[in-house]
Amino acid sequence: MTGGAVLILRERQPLGSSIWLSFADISREYFGFDGWHHQPMETLIPASHLFLARWGYMQTIARPERIRLNSIESSDWLSFTKTWFILDPPPRIEKVSHPATFPTKLARDFINFFTKPGDWVIDPFLGSGSTLVAGRTLRRNGVGIELYRHFSRLARRCIAGTTGDTRNVVLQGDASKVLPLLRQRGFPEMDFCLTSPPYWCQLNAKASTNEKAQERSANGLRVCYGDDTRDLGNIQDYGTFISRQEEVFRKLLDVMKVNSYMVVITNNVYRNGRLYPLAFDTLKSLSKFWTPKDEKIWCQNDKRLRPFGMFHSYIGNRSHHYCLVFKKESQFLASQESTPSPKYRLALPESAAK
Repeated sequence: MTGGAVLILRERQPLGSSIWLSFADISREYFGFDGWHHQPMETLIPASHLFLARWGYMQTIARPERIRLNSIESSDWLSFTKTWFILDPPPRIEKVSHPATFPTKLARDFINFFTKPGDWVIDPFLGSGSTLVAGRTLRRNGVGIELYRHFSRLARRCIAGTTGDTRNVVLQGDASKVLPLLRQRGFPEMDFCLTSPPYWCQLNAKASTNEKAQERSANGLRVCYGDDTRDLGNIQDYGTFISRQEEVFRKLLDVMKVNSYMVVITNNVYRNGRLYPLAFDTLKSLSKFWTPKDEKIWCQNDKRLRPFGMFHSYIGNRSHHYCLVFKKESQFLASQESTPSPKYRLALPESAAK
């Protein structure tokens, strides 16, 4: 090799465990695994190694093997990384008895990106079962935890009515109590979590004033989840809600695989004349033990606009949700064990709702 020559490696096409590499601006000699060689301009080199050459020598650097996150095409991967999307799916009749569901298509898109067929997906706030229904159509196994008996029965019916050959388990109970039992009962570590906890006590606050809630009530449908005191949606104090929600997601961490992802669908809440930054406080709270990765904004363009505070004050028609993306990372967990996080405090006024 002539002095000062540099190898420039450029991938051409996959070929089993190796790839074709193109050399530019080099002499006829290069140093391989077993010494110096005379080769033409293209030669076959294992893809697990990277060669760098300068001033007459070549260095071999091992490249760690990487496991694919999913099995989707590159074009689909790229489009999914856009941080906002519009989704206005038609309502599902069988899920109308639940007052706050998210679309099965939304669940399918997230599960398809963050998992592969045969993986395990968990939802600790299962509700009507959208996560497991979507997972079943994609050949993913699922575990769902639901506090209320009436909703766990609804979820089982929805799952049973979905074609698929996967294992799906619906557990009724308090997620903070059920999660620590999963590994003891022989469940595998989970590959992905998709869930949507209550938006604080928003449903209870809307029950008597919201037009849609009044319509549901008139039709004999539920406007709240239920009256169980363990229901996070029945907690009136904002700080207590954040702490109780954090407890669930801390226990969830123990049943997840290292490097697995979690998506939490939530929103900020307008109540008593002010905005409570629930989505942002959720991100801050869970970041003590989950690594925050990004967010995707789910926009709804079909919601009816209502004249809140018209001509007097600004009150927004909330037509979006935050899909917060987290990851369980081993190095992050190790740092948390060695350096305890400071106590989480909420910046709330003294007049915050009780």
